[in-house]
Amino acid sequence: MKLVVATLALGLLISLAAAPGDALAQELACGTGATTPGPQVGLILPGSPVQDPGFNGLGLRGVLLVKQNLGGDCSFIENVSSAQAADLLSQFAEQGADIVYAQGGEYQSITAEVAAEFPDTVFINNNFTNPDLPLPANMAVTFIVGEESWCLAGVLSATLSQSGKGLSVEVDLPSITKPAEAFEFCAQQINPSFELRRVTLPFPEGFNDVAGATEATLAAIADGVDVFLPNADQAGTAVINTVARQNNPNLLVVATNGDLSELAPDNVIINLLTNAEIAFLAVAQQVVAGTFQGGYTTLGLANGGTELKYNPATESRVSNALKATLADYQQQIISCSLAIPRLLPCVPASTVASGPGY
Repeated sequence: MKLVVATLALGLLISLAAAPGDALAQELACGTGATTPGPQVGLILPGSPVQDPGFNGLGLRGVLLVKQNLGGDCSFIENVSSAQAADLLSQFAEQGADIVYAQGGEYQSITAEVAAEFPDTVFINNNFTNPDLPLPANMAVTFIVGEESWCLAGVLSATLSQSGKGLSVEVDLPSITKPAEAFEFCAQQINPSFELRRVTLPFPEGFNDVAGATEATLAAIADGVDVFLPNADQAGTAVINTVARQNNPNLLVVATNGDLSELAPDNVIINLLTNAEIAFLAVAQQVVAGTFQGGYTTLGLANGGTELKYNPATESRVSNALKATLADYQQQIISCSLAIPRLLPCVPASTVASGPGY
């Protein structure tokens, strides 16, 4: 059967054609029908993959990867509030979805409740708010260990910053605020006087606070801040766009959850990639093979779940010596010899637990 393509924003399929990046332009493949037999996949998103090509775009790229590799078809619903999530997850299961993905820690407990009601459907939640929540057997949770790559971004930024000042625009969610702590900790390993200003927007409405993010960014620029860390979905994209409009290559952006270099080609100094798409595909492969196992899986530097990607337009600013320093810090992080702020205890690379993602 073919799942119904659902959206809470009129005109989405038209606007996708103008989305930045080749990967996002391929979103039109969702809902076009199955060209080969394969799993039926559903996805709910807290925001818009067009307005936020980072975290929300990541979710959509994940289900497209499943379709491209395993056939079947995918459907998605954007701008889903926590109050709407249970009904929409249930609708996917009732329509015959084999796998339903929920992109966001705010959906964790809701997904667990729905999964218990539909044992024949596999549910995957990307990120969590409670690592101790018991999960039904047909549910898995992937957690992005953002603190690790953010630490490396702190080392990079503190080395290149001229002012020694940074701005983090974030949402009040532990999986977002803790990486900012790790950034500051590691930046101060390089420059003890590095100052990170943090604008913490309320959860969950802060993800859409474009005006607040723009205002905070302009105020920081006026005060000499030259490093910007947006991690707030649409509000985060507003930070990048605001920096780009200044036409000042001395302002540096640390982009998160994807390669967002093209949003500010002269400013993005590093992209903190989250390769959760790999986990999306791995879970789907296990479902098709009948080997799915639920539980928690972490995605970090040790297993390729997170990584750094340079912007070709600005990479020349990063010297070979600085790259060597970053490689050294990465080894310290992976081996747990550098005690950075973390939500979960560090597990040395040689003993990283496997799960549905890896």
